[in-house]
Amino acid sequence: MNILLIGGNGYIGKALTKDIIRKIPNSEVFVSTRGNALKINNQRIHLVHSDLHDVAGTLSQLPKQVDVIIDLVGAPSQDLNKLNAMNKEPVYFMIELSEVLNTSILGYIGGRLGPKSFVRVKKEMIQKIKDTGKKVVLVEPTFVYGADRADSLVRMVPLFKFMGFFSKKFKPVKVESVSDNLVNQINELR
Repeated sequence: MNILLIGGNGYIGKALTKDIIRKIPNSEVFVSTRGNALKINNQRIHLVHSDLHDVAGTLSQLPKQVDVIIDLVGAPSQDLNKLNAMNKEPVYFMIELSEVLNTSILGYIGGRLGPKSFVRVKKEMIQKIKDTGKKVVLVEPTFVYGADRADSLVRMVPLFKFMGFFSKKFKPVKVESVSDNLVNQINELR
């Protein structure tokens, strides 16, 4: 099974890559990134230098059949252009690739916590993916945390945990739970 992770060198992508290698036998993971190096070394993991505006260049680095494509790119922004670039463009890129590669499963990381514009665009993109008619694997976490996360928001985890007792909207989720959930959904659909 060939699996393409758009933005797969990021925080969630690294955890997901490790889970796929462990839990989906005979899988090959193609990590699409703008960077020049993989953050995980394994014979079944392949670097794909990609630009969201160069579908042909990305396709030239992939096998003819990719069974699953998961978009892991996304972030909130107050700037509408940046918000769209980080959250909409990767989805359009994934859908375009999936049409050429006869991909049967598309995946996405939604978002339930953050600015209204971010949550709204995530919901809009979930619907866009569902409208393709392909099988969909999806998680909609709140705040994702774990061992490799090193930004300033990590200090907020205890507060989010406390707030999570009163509202699931705030309950933080471990990165391993997010990746586990996606891998389990892939295994159920294949």
